[in-house]
Amino acid sequence: MLLGIFSCDWRLGILVAIIVPLGLIPVMLMYKIGNKGMSDYYTAGQIMNNTIIEYVNGMEEIIMKDKKNALNGKDYINIGIFTAIYMVIVIAIACTVGLIPIGFILLPVIIPVIGGIPMMMYFTKIKKFGMILIFEILFGIVMILTGMGCDLLLWGIVVGIIGELILRAARYSSGKMAVFCYGVLSTCICGNYIHWISASEEWLTEQTATYGDTYVYTIHGILTNGWAFPVMIIGGFLSGIIGGLIGRKVMKKHFEKSGLV
Repeated sequence: MLLGIFSCDWRLGILVAIIVPLGLIPVMLMYKIGNKGMSDYYTAGQIMNNTIIEYVNGMEEIIMKDKKNALNGKDYINIGIFTAIYMVIVIAIACTVGLIPIGFILLPVIIPVIGGIPMMMYFTKIKKFGMILIFEILFGIVMILTGMGCDLLLWGIVVGIIGELILRAARYSSGKMAVFCYGVLSTCICGNYIHWISASEEWLTEQTATYGDTYVYTIHGILTNGWAFPVMIIGGFLSGIIGGLIGRKVMKKHFEKSGLV
């Protein structure tokens, strides 16, 4: 470019050749001074960029963790399968042992022991919050559909939440806490007897048409004793512990495989 200017006018070429180098001097000085003054700015910008990157990475980890902890299709299938299995056990025992008054009273003690094996198998599948509570809600709804009232559902929601907190506190990795949790859940069946305690004469009369006077009034007479219902709750809890221990022993390999110790 400078040669082109010289070819057009040698005087203008000399002027450009002198001015351009002189003009570069203040530019270089300004760059040097500015670069020194902007170092703090660049450092702060780098820190800000790193912070943003860490924040984004942290949000991604939180999102991935939430997705991992959320119930998926496999979890819902397990809930449905084991709820159905437990319901079959409950109905089978109720329709046999429960045909006599003393057998009906002892259902909260008998069912947890027999149901311990499939329930402990279910506990090896539980690694997320909600699988116990949904199980109890489904169980309560089915009992309502069979004409048992809503007391068991309400009881189930309470013990279901307690059970969820127990397993979560143990990080779903304690076999002993799983057994203890099953003991707590086993008291849920006692909720089915609340309406027997507070039953009106009209309701009892309606039941006699189906079950007979002896059956209805024997059960009502036992449950209206002040000690009967608390003993039933304690018996249900202890039977759940026994059933849980049996199930844990039978399902030992499954417990070890699932990380429950």
